[in-house]
Amino acid sequence: MKSIRVSIAAATLILSVGLIAQEAAAQCSPGFLEICAFDNASFTGSSNRLTRGFSSTAVGVVWGAYYTPASFPAGIGNDMIGSIIVGPGTRARICKDPTWGGSCFNLDEGGWFDLGGWNNAISSIRIDWTDQSCWNGSSWPVWPGEVSVHADPNQTGDCTTKDQPGIEYGNSGLIGIRNDTMSSIRIGDHTQAVLCRDPNQSGTCQAFLNGSPDPLNVNLSGTRVGNDTVTSMEIGSAPF
Repeated sequence: MKSIRVSIAAATLILSVGLIAQEAAAQCSPGFLEICAFDNASFTGSSNRLTRGFSSTAVGVVWGAYYTPASFPAGIGNDMIGSIIVGPGTRARICKDPTWGGSCFNLDEGGWFDLGGWNNAISSIRIDWTDQSCWNGSSWPVWPGEVSVHADPNQTGDCTTKDQPGIEYGNSGLIGIRNDTMSSIRIGDHTQAVLCRDPNQSGTCQAFLNGSPDPLNVNLSGTRVGNDTVTSMEIGSAPF
């Protein structure tokens, strides 16, 4: 997958470059696809590690989506995060409201010792990998068993790649973007995505099948499931 770059507004957040305190790193040192969140600035106070995976459904582990404060680990509460260390090869998408609501922002790898206006304001966190190819438009690959979902047409806007065939992403929180905002998808080869308008694979549903060796780009406008209407999704191998 290609490397990606996300521009960071200096006026919005203050990035610490090489300033992660040794004692803070010892208290909570994140690895690949992990972040450490602290309830005070400068990596102090209560802390815990958030990883790309957590159990949230009866069918298994869903990766990377801490979409409500109830899914945060012990010691990390709603509107209680004051600093974050993002592990190597990792990106954290932080939002001020649950289920990716309110303002959202992306934190790349490194130490964020002061979150500025985001201090004590975070209610959902999504963990992605920094070379996650969905951020690079419609020309990059997705792999068999993967589906990238996008908030805007033509595989643009907020996005995340889901890579767990057979897992029911029963609501938009588990999918990883805001409800009723999905406008396009990209499907890996020999993979099928079933999109539904209502939670838990209900209501109007439509299967999108890619049986070729190349990823398939789909704009949802004009399809039976519709644009900005999807709430749940399941991924399967082709034929599903």
